[in-house]
Amino acid sequence: MNFENLSEMVRMHQYEEVKIIGRDVCTHGKNYHFAAMVRNGDAMQVYVLEQVEPRRRWNPEGDRTMRQQMKGTVSASTAFINQLKTGSQVLQATTAQGSSLNQEDTQLLLFFAKLMDMGWKLPQDSPFGQADWSCVECCINSFQVPSEKLPEWENGCLSAVWGPQMQQHAIEKPVLLEIEDETSQPRSHAKELAFSISDDSGKLQEGVCYINSVRRVDVWKQDEERYADPEYKKRVLEYMTPEAFEDMKKQSARILEQSCPRGMYFLCVEYECTLDYNLQFYASDYLESVPEHKASASAIMFHAKPESDKGMHGLELKAAIIQMPVSADETQIWAELFQAYKVVPEREEVLPF
Repeated sequence: MNFENLSEMVRMHQYEEVKIIGRDVCTHGKNYHFAAMVRNGDAMQVYVLEQVEPRRRWNPEGDRTMRQQMKGTVSASTAFINQLKTGSQVLQATTAQGSSLNQEDTQLLLFFAKLMDMGWKLPQDSPFGQADWSCVECCINSFQVPSEKLPEWENGCLSAVWGPQMQQHAIEKPVLLEIEDETSQPRSHAKELAFSISDDSGKLQEGVCYINSVRRVDVWKQDEERYADPEYKKRVLEYMTPEAFEDMKKQSARILEQSCPRGMYFLCVEYECTLDYNLQFYASDYLESVPEHKASASAIMFHAKPESDKGMHGLELKAAIIQMPVSADETQIWAELFQAYKVVPEREEVLPF
């Protein structure tokens, strides 16, 4: 850092028009703070703060298990806005970027210091007032304003179209899975796993997962059938040469050999859920393992389709793949119902300013 860098940062925060908002919004169980709108020419940015879960710091002195890595993963910001609407004006987002607040981020510090000089402050009793910055993200939503004028929000008719959001809830419930084979008799009952998660309002929801079946998946057979499919090959060759197609096929086999050696299988868990969520299972050994540090890593994601639409309890039958290899002789495996997740679609709401 030097004074030339500092001068450049100050110049970057010179705007033709600034509107302080300074309002908190609670929606879908999350707290947001709309700080301000700024404009240069026809480019507008809206700065939104969001409360997030505390971040787990990377410990360079110790290796983390897969469980620690997945629990320590920071979900993307949900404060992304696809459109802003006010009166007859509809502003379409061009870009959005989110970053965590920290005292080393000189750019954001300068920006909020500038806002404070212009009168910005948090509302009294705002949840952001005492929130540690490790629990706050700033999302910068960019829009194009053809009128070269910031939209009016003071009359209470500003609407936001929020982008799709991923909702994830940790469960971490152990379960002993009984692996079926082609000679197994169909199960007469499903194994039940009760769990609870918090909804958007913080209210506890009780759910039950009914495991209908656990079967082996021959991922080598799936991969070979995919590359042998004439329709698949035809579609792919629209975007690459035959030589590149063959290279991709060989690369796929190399990656598969690392994750599931030939003669081994992945598992498919077919389940019903009383809540409108998808469920993710992991093998217990996998969760406690420490991944090898490699210069580069690749993976193939496999998906499974349940063999019928409805399960034993009349609910939608879903499928989840456990991507840890098992042999043809294994009859059971300890696993965990690790998390529940769903995608909340795009939604529009009037901002309660």
